[in-house]
Amino acid sequence: MPLHPTVTVTREGCMSDKPKALFLGGRELERAVGLSRFIATRLALRGELAFELSGNGSPQFSVIDAMRIVAERAHSARFPERVLRAARLAPASRTSSVVGQSE
Repeated sequence: MPLHPTVTVTREGCMSDKPKALFLGGRELERAVGLSRFIATRLALRGELAFELSGNGSPQFSVIDAMRIVAERAHSARFPERVLRAARLAPASRTSSVVGQSE
C-alpha cells in the first residue's frame, strides 16, 4: 500500500485522473533525480520519503517525494540574488510539476 493514498503508483508513470507517481530503485533514482541512494535510504527510514519494497526486497523510492526534497533543498541553499530573482519571475507552472503534486 502506498504511503500517500492520493497517489496511484504505477511502473509506467501515471493514470489520466491521478497525480503522476513512479517508484524507482536507488540507482535509477540517483540518475533521474540526483538524490543519492544513501540519502534516499536515510530519508525513507525517517519517514520523509515514501518507498515500497520490490519483489526481491530492495527499496523502490517515490520519485515525486524525491523531487520535492531536492527542490526544497535547492530552495534553502544560498543562491546569488540574481538566481533567486529569476526564479521569482519564472512562471509558476515551471515548478508546479516538481513541488506539491502528492499533496
